Amino acid sequence: MWASLENLIGHGDNTWVLCGDFNEVRDPSERLNSVYIERRASWFNKFIDKMQLIEGPMGGRSSRGFAIMIWGDMSVLALERKISNHCPISLRDKVIDFGPKPIKVFDEWIDVEDVDQVINSAWIKKVGGWRLDCVFRLKLRTVKMALKKWSLETFGKLDSELAELQAAASGWEKLAESGDLTNNERIMWMNARREWLEKDKIKNNMAKQKARGEWKEDPIDIKEEACDHFKKLFKKRNSNIMNLSKSSQQFCPKQLTATQAATLEDNFTEKEIFEAVMECDSSKAPGPDGYILDGALIVNESIDYLNKAQKKSFIFKVDFEKAFDSLSWDFLMDVMERMGFGCRWRKWILACLKSASISVLVNGSPTNEFSLKRGVRQGDPLSPFLFIIAAEGLNILTKTAITNGFYKGVEIGASNCLVSHLQYADDTIFLGDWSRKKACNLMKLLRCFEDVSGLKINYHKSQLYGLGVIKEESERMASRFNCKSEPNSLWVKIISSIYGPSGMMSRAEITSPKGKSIVWINIVRAGWELDKIIGNFRSSFSRSIGDGSNTSFWNSPWLTEIPLKLKFPRLYHLEAEKEVTVRDRVGWENQQQKTFSWNWTRIPQGRNNGELTELINLFCNYSKSDRLEDTWTWRLAGDGLFYPKVLLLLIDDVTLHDSRPR
Repeated sequence: MWASLENLIGHGDNTWVLCGDFNEVRDPSERLNSVYIERRASWFNKFIDKMQLIEGPMGGRSSRGFAIMIWGDMSVLALERKISNHCPISLRDKVIDFGPKPIKVFDEWIDVEDVDQVINSAWIKKVGGWRLDCVFRLKLRTVKMALKKWSLETFGKLDSELAELQAAASGWEKLAESGDLTNNERIMWMNARREWLEKDKIKNNMAKQKARGEWKEDPIDIKEEACDHFKKLFKKRNSNIMNLSKSSQQFCPKQLTATQAATLEDNFTEKEIFEAVMECDSSKAPGPDGYILDGALIVNESIDYLNKAQKKSFIFKVDFEKAFDSLSWDFLMDVMERMGFGCRWRKWILACLKSASISVLVNGSPTNEFSLKRGVRQGDPLSPFLFIIAAEGLNILTKTAITNGFYKGVEIGASNCLVSHLQYADDTIFLGDWSRKKACNLMKLLRCFEDVSGLKINYHKSQLYGLGVIKEESERMASRFNCKSEPNSLWVKIISSIYGPSGMMSRAEITSPKGKSIVWINIVRAGWELDKIIGNFRSSFSRSIGDGSNTSFWNSPWLTEIPLKLKFPRLYHLEAEKEVTVRDRVGWENQQQKTFSWNWTRIPQGRNNGELTELINLFCNYSKSDRLEDTWTWRLAGDGLFYPKVLLLLIDDVTLHDSRPR
């Protein structure tokens, strides 16, 4: 190992930090309760001397074979071990002060008995100012200062108690490293360690925040870079946003009545404010995310109907990139005006948006505040509803495209109920007939929406699912639009994990299904029944090999009509890795040249060798698919694809033939 490290470090003029638990010592005094090997220590010392490494001091702790090269003002500190039996090492260049840190409110404070009294006492204090917004801001500042003082008095003791417990545990650690401890001393060591960890857990339950910034050395530069980065994210974009209120009359969203608009602008009461605040969660503002139950029900019922009706269609799940941060205020105001919101109400909303200012925490210290030029605040209870209003623009664009024949949704049920898209906040799903042209038109529509709303669609995270089409066709469509196709089904993974790769069960398991899923038992039983009707139904499926990564070598039917473990039981018994894939065992240089990689518990001999010869001969006559991925093939269909309709025709053919008079 030392020669390899020496060769690695010797190349180039790079700066190296070499650290790790080498399980080596430099002299006998470092080896406790074990054998000291002089030869190995000599190799270790020669390596350190030749590489000119400096072993950093561990702050009073034994290094136990750690070798660290340090330079300048760098220091090495062995931290307290909490989980592992090794000490974490902190390599520190210099301590940088990023400035004062703001007060943080933690959930643990809510459980303290006197926190309510502290807040109430601070809130009722008189403050200056005559404008209500100034009075409100000053009262919040008074509460903040009161909580800060109360926190130091209440939780300041926690830090000192933690330091004392940590010092006690650390003292026992050092004694243990220097020699043997008696049983009584070991018990005291473990108790001190337990008390320290319990107190440390209380402190760690408090929330911690992280900040990011471009790497700079000076704290001021770091904070400026971080601030500039986020200023760019929230600045107003020069896009093709049009004034919808003056545009085509085709843009006709749902509108408020004059009475509804006037009601919104009525003076609000103190009771309404109190009820709104009380409806908020105790520790965070409500921010609903995801579809409501109605949306999920519609999607599930639509998919079920389309599958049963064998209608080719697609589902496109849209992912908006930083949706809440990129919404254009101009677009939002135009949509609200078109929907009939009054001027006074729109000014209120715009004031709420413009009044927000943010700062970036860099190592816990805030940068200067800056104003937002677009976007809505995540966590603000108003934000999801503003986003829904903005999304009405997408709703109208989609309906207009359908009216003009550029796009078509799917027709569900006997009454042909049209379902084209579902929206809730920043979640949007499109449903449409399987047509490349219609899908292309949908993508063009979404790009138009990007231009007018400022919302950018992340196609790499968006997902396209094909219904009633083969997997390859769905993947081609998804690839065309640079989005993800349907991933490997979760139900396949679950069934394989419980019942094995084939998902099959024996007749005994079906007859006595104790502890088994009734639903899956009925599915497997249906396979047995179909065997009786059309013969060999279950064995009519086989794997077509692409790259071989998703097919079990021994458990899946691919080389023969039955799995290889049944065809060659002796070889399967000698296999060291029962769940190995085809790709792990067979390599294709081309269709004619194949290589094999075996892992036997012992070399096959005699009859076992005969089975191996037969297996290799089968390989010689096998050609893999041109597809990249492994797929299922149904031998009872001409194109190898399974269609329920074809299966029904086969059943009808057999049953009707048997029922004919002879």
